[in-house]
Formats: sequence, structure tokens, C-alpha cells
Amino acid sequence: MRFNEIEKEVKAAQKEADDFFRDAKEGRSNAGVGNEQHYKALGLKPDASQEDIKQKYRQLMKIVHPDRGGNAYLFVIVKEAYETLHEQAKAAV
Repeated sequence: MRFNEIEKEVKAAQKEADDFFRDAKEGRSNAGVGNEQHYKALGLKPDASQEDIKQKYRQLMKIVHPDRGGNAYLFVIVKEAYETLHEQAKAAV
């Protein structure tokens, strides 16, 4: 995947996260973050496999990690999304 495509996905994920947190702050959202938002933060559809989730997480971390010049805000969102989905998959087994 080319850098421009990845950058577009990161920006789309940031917009989704910004919209979600703005709505939550204004009381227009559920109290917790649902799985749908976690998948959106990773730029995936809800039917993504665990392998797809892991690959996308690693790909995004190379871009958003603060030690690599990325954005700390996006880093936290991507990390939380991956950890939540990963833990749910482990608990389901």
C-alpha cells in the first residue's frame, strides 16, 4: 500500500474519532465506545478477521507512533481499538 493511501486512511480514522468524541462530549453518543467505532478507528469493516486486524494495527502503528513522528492522539485511539478487539477475541475462545 502506498503512503498516500495509508495517509488517507489515517486521516479518515482521525475524522471518525474526532466525530465520535465530539458527539460524546455533546451527549449525542452512547456512554461507551462500541465495536463499530473500534473497527472504524482501524479503517476496517466489522467482519474483518483477527489477522486483518493485526496487520492493519501494525501498519497504522508505523505511521502514528509518536517515536516515528506520528500523532500521540491517533496512537492512543489505534492502540485502544486494537487492544479492545484483541481482548474480545481472546475472551471468545
